[in-house]
Amino acid sequence: VTSLVTEVERVGIVHRAAPGSEAQVITVVPDPSSIDFGALEDGVPQVFMRLIVPVGVVEQIRLITSGGTIVIPEGSFPVRVPSGSQTGLKIIPDDGEPPFPIRADETTAVLVTFDPARAVVRNRGTGFHLRPVIRGREVDPAILSGFSFDEIIVLFDIDASDAEIAAVNDARGVTVLDSHPVNNLY
Repeated sequence: VTSLVTEVERVGIVHRAAPGSEAQVITVVPDPSSIDFGALEDGVPQVFMRLIVPVGVVEQIRLITSGGTIVIPEGSFPVRVPSGSQTGLKIIPDDGEPPFPIRADETTAVLVTFDPARAVVRNRGTGFHLRPVIRGREVDPAILSGFSFDEIIVLFDIDASDAEIAAVNDARGVTVLDSHPVNNLY
């Protein structure tokens, strides 16, 4: 895989203020964004989003996609993410891991190891499909300076008021659309 670009229209963060509380989807719209999963270089992490998220837990990070393109030796082809425009490409905790914790006055980092060769399925009848679930795990933010090939980092920041969240997101070109109850998790 030479290149695997996914166009991201918006990001949904499935958040709970506390374990067992009602889940909400916090929806944000980054500046027009694309992620080239196939262009990661050895030792160079790709931080693709930093947001201030209220204290609690994050159960999923949903990259709502409008499509994508894969480049392989045979040429360039469209890539479809099943439910990509509804629930998106979902980053969820590794099997057996708890949701990603968001603690007051701390940064939470989520490490996602992505292998384009294993994540894309080619169906001769319908083309290329990107598997809709990627597993992640919480890591110590102090290790963010050293990564190996094919690793992507998602960062969360400290607890903040709605006004502080809006100010930081505005400064980064991210617009919060709304917060609504979670539905259709998978």
